Amino acid sequence: ALRLLFAAFRTVLRGFGLSFIVLVLLIVGLAVYVHHKFGPEEARVLVITQLQALLHREVAIERMVLTPRGLKLKGLRVRHAGGAEGDLLVCDTALITVKLRPLLRRRLELGTVRLESPQIDLRREADGSWDIADMFVSSKAAAGGGALPLALAAAEMIINDGVLRVDDRK
Repeated sequence: ALRLLFAAFRTVLRGFGLSFIVLVLLIVGLAVYVHHKFGPEEARVLVITQLQALLHREVAIERMVLTPRGLKLKGLRVRHAGGAEGDLLVCDTALITVKLRPLLRRRLELGTVRLESPQIDLRREADGSWDIADMFVSSKAAAGGGALPLALAAAEMIINDGVLRVDDRK
């Protein structure tokens, strides 16, 4: 009876070991597929294009690194709208987690956005309008009322050691 118990135990351990090896091979295969389908430069261009569409502003990224935790953007710069002088956002490092399934369909859906030491410059014109007003989309027509949600929707936004400057011309 003891031999039978040890034989069953060995069979279970072999099954777990085989399952673990298959899981590791699947993860490696998925990583190779994603890296082949989205090279670093192609991914950087995709991120810039979609961020520009979401923010309605010119976006520049010096370098982008694909990490297991998401996208690490180096030298992120967002210009003011309408060709106005200066930058709305300058950030040396930004870490963005993205949802994998939409990314495989070449759509960028954000999970968490973490900005490290960003410099944010907001402007309010003499007429009282803010330069970021076009980044907000009214939900009244679509949802029958409510707040103005940010067009760039992330599940979580984290800003560490940021600087906020406001140029209030009103």
